[in-house]
Amino acid sequence: MQAARLAGLQPVMCVHPEQALERARAARAEMVLVQEAALQSDAAATLALLRTAGPLRVVLVGPEFGSFNHGRALRLGYDEVWPADTPVALLALMLGKAHGRAPAQVSLATLALAAVAPSAGPPPTARTPTAAPAAPPAPPRLQVDLRTGSCRWGGQVVQLTRGSAALLQGLQRAHPQGVTRAQLAQVLIELSGSQAAGLCPEGRQRRVDTQVSRLRAELAAGGLGALRIASVRFMGYRLVLPP
Repeated sequence: MQAARLAGLQPVMCVHPEQALERARAARAEMVLVQEAALQSDAAATLALLRTAGPLRVVLVGPEFGSFNHGRALRLGYDEVWPADTPVALLALMLGKAHGRAPAQVSLATLALAAVAPSAGPPPTARTPTAAPAAPPAPPRLQVDLRTGSCRWGGQVVQLTRGSAALLQGLQRAHPQGVTRAQLAQVLIELSGSQAAGLCPEGRQRRVDTQVSRLRAELAAGGLGALRIASVRFMGYRLVLPP
């Protein structure tokens, strides 16, 4: 991820991953961005180390959709995998960033981490102590877990088939933009391997259409019909989240 993509983030240099872990804990980070270069080292150990910081999302930034590293990162257990040219603002929006939050970057020797944490805010005034205003409720956030095939929206959980969960995650990554049928077909190929790769282009698109219909039915049956999978003419599909 180039420095220009991280404009506005405050760099903090750390020599060892353990120091970055302490930084994430101290800042109560909610998301950690890991550069693609981390895959060249012990990526599994780095991911396991970051998981010990608490309930944060670990996002790999660098691999293009459909690339070898994209599929490898998902298999390793990264929560999200985004291309290198993804704007930081979009990554913050994906996290559900609210007003009053500020990003901070943590850089290592071979990988860069950007932790999004609550801003410190003004110092308290001892003379006129006042109760802090109640924080506005956080908007619901869509969570898709490929390992369990579950989908969570707010406090509701729906169990999906693996194919439906993979498609929903692909649509979520591109939200609010649409995804072509060819891109969704690649998601299914990465999921099932040669079974989908052996199909002709028309066959792959028909399989995508069939899987999208199944995903819609599973969401409706689980009470999450408000999560709409809209058709985009001459393109593919787009995820529409409730307001």
